[in-house]
Amino acid sequence: MFSKNSLKFFIIFVFLISWSNLLPESSVFAKDSWKNLSPGIDFQVFQLPDPNQVFVARMERENENVTLESGLALDRLAYGRETVRDIAKRYDDSLNYWRQEWGWRSKVIVAINGYYFDPETGTPWRGQIQSGWYIKRFDNFQNGSGLVWKFDRDIFIGGCIFHPPSKQTISFENNQFLNFNGINQPREENQLIIYTSHYSDTTGTDNNGVEVLVEISHPLYLGTNSVPNIGTIKDIFDQKGSSFIPFDAVILSASGTARIELLKNIEIGQKIKISQRVVHYQHDCRTPNSNDWSNIYTGIGGDFVFLKEGETQSFDTGAANVRAPRTAVAYNDKYIYFIVVDGHNPGVSVGMSMWE
Repeated sequence: MFSKNSLKFFIIFVFLISWSNLLPESSVFAKDSWKNLSPGIDFQVFQLPDPNQVFVARMERENENVTLESGLALDRLAYGRETVRDIAKRYDDSLNYWRQEWGWRSKVIVAINGYYFDPETGTPWRGQIQSGWYIKRFDNFQNGSGLVWKFDRDIFIGGCIFHPPSKQTISFENNQFLNFNGINQPREENQLIIYTSHYSDTTGTDNNGVEVLVEISHPLYLGTNSVPNIGTIKDIFDQKGSSFIPFDAVILSASGTARIELLKNIEIGQKIKISQRVVHYQHDCRTPNSNDWSNIYTGIGGDFVFLKEGETQSFDTGAANVRAPRTAVAYNDKYIYFIVVDGHNPGVSVGMSMWE
């Protein structure tokens, strides 16, 4: 039985939605008049003369009873579209791993639209980390690794990252190792892919490969040396696809030459180690970035860094220079701020460019 301990959460969703339908039209607070929603979480609405309505929630960084989490439509990466309101309801009282043990449950206080998604499948763009699980890889050499929130309550805005193929490995008890090609993505010929329960109910593969059920005791972490990803092989399904993915396990799925190599190294009861590392650069994708990508709890994609150490940044894309609904995150030593600008509402809220 899971315990009923609860922890209050921000849920940051990978969807775009306006907050204007969540509040009465008359809900405008005076400047610097914060409304406390829960210990450690405040909210305020600003009406600007542009005209623009700006909705701001803030969270105390040092308050141990509140944290940030990311969410998925229908709890699936492979498909699914759902409103933020419905996702928030579903994540309320859901299990999380914030205390680094199973059984803690979430109490959702604020749910905020996050990054873009594929309009046909609902799959979020860029990458995502959820409750410690690295569930979708960030794109290699692309600016926008976005918001990163760690178990130690550290936070940073990621730049450009790269997954060196030699650092994405599965090690076996016979001292052999294999490189894997990706996480939670369709398996192609001669590939070894790792699936977690965030992908879908099953791997969705055909019967031309092998799938290995590996039981794990904690989320599949990214880039940590102190707590390796160690699992135990519980079953092997050769020439059989679409394996069910349990919550506390991963599936190793291989086809072609990768299937042959995987079968050489596995047996039921064997322990394996899964290692995945990233190299982190500044936004120019050349200069090394010192931010540490180990022990991450939550991460989502993002586009523009528009303010850094009080200095306005430059942009080389036209998308930054048009008025549109916007979501932004900002932080200092005391608070993390989530800022939502309503848009496409003439006379009430017209949206902002990144400069504005």
